[in-house]
Amino acid sequence: MAGYVHSNHALLVMEAIDSLRVLRVDAVAATVRTLYTHASPYVRAAVLRYISHLVPTDAPPLLVAALDDPHPIVRSEALDGLDLIDFAADEPRVRALLLDEDDAVREAAHWFIKRREA
Repeated sequence: MAGYVHSNHALLVMEAIDSLRVLRVDAVAATVRTLYTHASPYVRAAVLRYISHLVPTDAPPLLVAALDDPHPIVRSEALDGLDLIDFAADEPRVRALLLDEDDAVREAAHWFIKRREA
């Protein structure tokens, strides 16, 4: 399974990373982390899911940086990851995402903030 993370097919790479996450294979965390700058936003989002679930102590810098990713799926996944690890992200930065052009990002930002205000 881990060998598929080196595929030339982005969706196969994404599926491999997600499968490794579900199977809780953390031995390839360093390899998965190198895919954080992959050209595909779906791979970048899968990396964030993997890191958030399996190595949460390493996740905050990647997740916070991903809030500025050009693709909405990555920004939304970053918010979900920050929420999962219960990280107190820079609130003004998250509040700015309430005005994001993408509905999913706005909703993720809304719930992230709402859970912290409770």
